[in-house]
Amino acid sequence: MTYSIYKNLVLQDERIKKLNFKPDGREHYVYRITDYTRTEKEHYYGSHTPEKGKKYNSLIEEFWTYKTSSKYNVLNENKKENYKVKILKVFDNPADKIIYEAFLHQYFNVKLSNKFWNKSNQTAFGYDTTGCEPWNKGKTGLGGYRHSGTKRVWSEDHKRKLSSKMIGHKKSNTENYSISSKDMVVVVDDKGNKTKIKREDWNKDTHRSIMEGSLTATNIKTNIKTRVSKFEFDNNKLLIANGSKWFYEINGMGYRNSDLPKLMESLNISCSVQTYKKKIKKINLQEYSLIVG
Repeated sequence: MTYSIYKNLVLQDERIKKLNFKPDGREHYVYRITDYTRTEKEHYYGSHTPEKGKKYNSLIEEFWTYKTSSKYNVLNENKKENYKVKILKVFDNPADKIIYEAFLHQYFNVKLSNKFWNKSNQTAFGYDTTGCEPWNKGKTGLGGYRHSGTKRVWSEDHKRKLSSKMIGHKKSNTENYSISSKDMVVVVDDKGNKTKIKREDWNKDTHRSIMEGSLTATNIKTNIKTRVSKFEFDNNKLLIANGSKWFYEINGMGYRNSDLPKLMESLNISCSVQTYKKKIKKINLQEYSLIVG
């Protein structure tokens, strides 16, 4: 995908009104840092907007006066010679700056490439960490959510405001539930067979709760989403965990991301899963479907 095509897609997105295309007299630029301290060169793509009224002779000079979001402290004057900074493009508004940076991040998929130390892909409307963390809520393509992964702690004042908003709201009436249903429990055995039995007959040595060790999966052939046991998931390649993005092809066989640890164990591969992923072919869902379907 070229930059012009990517930008055109962004401009057609309904969230485009959130971006600011108004020139403000500042030089909004996208840069690349190259680290020469590594055996193999590593890069970082970023963008920056100087403070209003700030005076500088060149953008390179301005760059060295601010702290980037990268894991390297490029402000360390003693290490300047280890890095090469290149100004890639300069824009008169912040929107074009962020779109161009997002295009570069998607083009090189910097968040997953070992050639870059970017921890996420900048998108036109947020950040994308898909494939980096199993819990993340990032979107591929033009989307993305801003999230830090840190637990939010509410102040006592905020808690009181939330409580006051709930005054007058009706609570759910648990008395409407069937007494017999409350005494029953759905369990699964080691083979994944589901059974509804009386709670008093539940033997935890032979059956486990339907929710324990289960997950929500989608059948790629029928596109039906359902809750399945771990046994069912492991033995049905057509089932993919919700949120799955990456699949792999090894000797003509398709594998889900969750299949790799077990596969590596059977092949006596001792490296980490992340290292192994770099040595095998990554495929998309459509390619995976053709192999296993």
